[in-house]
Amino acid sequence: MPSPAKRATLPGSWYGTIMITIYQGDASSMELSIDYLDKSKVLVHHYRVDRAFSNSFEKWKSMVSSQNINELQYKELEQSGLLQLFTSPEWKKVENEKAILKFDLPRQAVSLVQLTW
Repeated sequence: MPSPAKRATLPGSWYGTIMITIYQGDASSMELSIDYLDKSKVLVHHYRVDRAFSNSFEKWKSMVSSQNINELQYKELEQSGLLQLFTSPEWKKVENEKAILKFDLPRQAVSLVQLTW
């Protein structure tokens, strides 16, 4: 899967990327409103870094013998450290030049939302 920075866009298309984080405090329900969109829909890619996604340190801690990893475990660690999609890419409807995204964000997590239109 290409990274958001390397993702190809169609000629004449645009994209924007938004990063949301909660470091201190409790998990939160987020409502992200993106205004002034002049299209009828946008393609949303939502990536996440937290305990379950894109976190090789958590994967390493879960390994039985984390000090002496084998080649397969090393590859698993490499994969778990890559930026992972939190949800499948989806088209969101734009109404009144606004797209609204709702999601939960746990404590000490980062969401990276990329919109393509």
